[in-house]
Amino acid sequence: FVDSFITELMPRSAVDAHVRCPFAGLWFKPPRPLGWSARDIAKRIVRWGRRYASLRSPHWAAILLLDTAGYGHLAPAGQPRIVGIPEFSVTSLPAVEPAIVKEIREHAAGRRICSLVGSLEGRKGVRAFLRSAAVAPEDEWFFVMAGKAAWDTFDAESREILERLRGGTDGRVYLADRWFDDETLNAIVAASGLL
Repeated sequence: FVDSFITELMPRSAVDAHVRCPFAGLWFKPPRPLGWSARDIAKRIVRWGRRYASLRSPHWAAILLLDTAGYGHLAPAGQPRIVGIPEFSVTSLPAVEPAIVKEIREHAAGRRICSLVGSLEGRKGVRAFLRSAAVAPEDEWFFVMAGKAAWDTFDAESREILERLRGGTDGRVYLADRWFDDETLNAIVAASGLL
């Protein structure tokens, strides 16, 4: 996670010394811009030129930011490119937890849940998701695929892994191959530890 890689005063040389190729990252909670209080003005003066200097490394290709506003101050001169998206949709959670979420929690049996939601297509990383499910510690992670599957886009390897991991009473992957409304998908997202 970029959150743990970037610290506010990390020098750019720390990035350049350890990472020698272009890279991108996912940033969950960027800092808000400093305000105009006396304290914030003092911070500006003390940290002039040092605040988030690591973002000026030429190795940064892009950052996917789960936020949609207030990040223009982080990337001077457009380096790296920051793409902001909303972390969650504006659709609220249902008043009552859907049956599918209860079923997922029962199958997970205390394990952390990793979910792939929406339309399930090969181009969206289904193979990588299933490979991760195959090698993840079985007692720690449970994998969920929720959405309408476009089976013609799954390659043979993806189909084989999916069939193997779904089999038996203790399957490691739960597949819900159907359309869901936004509230139900949001409930699945809310129950997940990783998406």
